[in-house]
Amino acid sequence: MHIKSTLSILGIILFVLTLGFYILYQSRDVIVGPTIELIFPENGAVLSEPYIVVYGRTENISFISLNDLPISVDEEGRFSETLLLAPGHNILELSARDRFGKETEVIREVFVEEVGNTQDVNDTI
Repeated sequence: MHIKSTLSILGIILFVLTLGFYILYQSRDVIVGPTIELIFPENGAVLSEPYIVVYGRTENISFISLNDLPISVDEEGRFSETLLLAPGHNILELSARDRFGKETEVIREVFVEEVGNTQDVNDTI
């Protein structure tokens, strides 16, 4: 009798632990929230061209925007957007929200080198 009750208790404990791990696994999207991995540009990048392609990956999102404008994401969570940046200091702000309302953002500061006037002084005389 004593062995049967011990096995029953162990079986119940094993079932409860398995159920607990399953619930945690299934709720990982709620716990983790949205994620953004901005691959390019890197923070502090100095760019020689004003046209850039901002790209990266996301997980667990229902909405994403770049500088407050919605952007699209493919089935695997990848995004790619072409931007024309102003010469000098630029701030890129990516914001994402999941279906539960959790939000995250990534901010990158980049610098675009100004293209100087290449006309020679002697050409104007």
